Amino acid sequence: MALFKKKEKVRENRGIFNNAVDYSVYHMSFSEKLIGGFVGYGLGFIALYVFFQFLPLSIIAPIFLIPVGINVFNKILRERRDNMLVMQFRDMLESLTTSYDSGNNTNEAFADAYKDMVTQFGDKAYISKEMKIINQGIQNNLTIEQMLNDFGARSHNEDIQSFADVFVAANRAGGNINSIIRNTKTVISDKINIELELETLISGKKNELNIMIVLPFIIVTQVQGFNSGATDAKAVIIGVVSRIVALIMFVVAYIIGQKMIKIKL
Repeated sequence: MALFKKKEKVRENRGIFNNAVDYSVYHMSFSEKLIGGFVGYGLGFIALYVFFQFLPLSIIAPIFLIPVGINVFNKILRERRDNMLVMQFRDMLESLTTSYDSGNNTNEAFADAYKDMVTQFGDKAYISKEMKIINQGIQNNLTIEQMLNDFGARSHNEDIQSFADVFVAANRAGGNINSIIRNTKTVISDKINIELELETLISGKKNELNIMIVLPFIIVTQVQGFNSGATDAKAVIIGVVSRIVALIMFVVAYIIGQKMIKIKL
């Protein structure tokens, strides 16, 4: 038995037709990687130079922060995409409700919803692409249940997955599809509104946290202005160690602060 097992690569779910998006994965463009890497390197350079005033260290060490900056930016972009998908999904449910109210059947309702999404968001929008895939499946004699379950699995979103499960169960049992869609839209809308209210409530705390990012650098810069310029080896070592500890504590405090103000419903 091997002591170390090779980490298995998670297989990306590209959907039934192998042309869809797995929303647990975000493929960054070169420019996005460049932005993330530049920000990671830049922040590292500023922090090290302010704390240690040693240019070679400040130039070389932040290179190791480039992958960190890319990963953090990847997470930000992925979360932004997921939020956009949910907002668009809510509008798609509104379109489905209107179509059902007009007397259309399920296939016609999803075809109309695709046209509405293209008109509202453009054919490059995530929800437009998803509706196109669903209608493509229907045209290829796949059931709406298969297509919705595929979308729900790839979305990795509880609301979309729950809608797919309830829709499938109701469609098979002959339930009131229109009522289910309307209730789902109401739940998602209420959830989005609550999240926006929470965002407003904690905006002050976010501003305080952002001030905390800058404040230590200002303090260190002011303290260095009163530095006596002592060259005693022991004093230099103590000064370097204390700055390293202070920098680590600052980073840990910021990470904890970010987790504290992040509220998920």
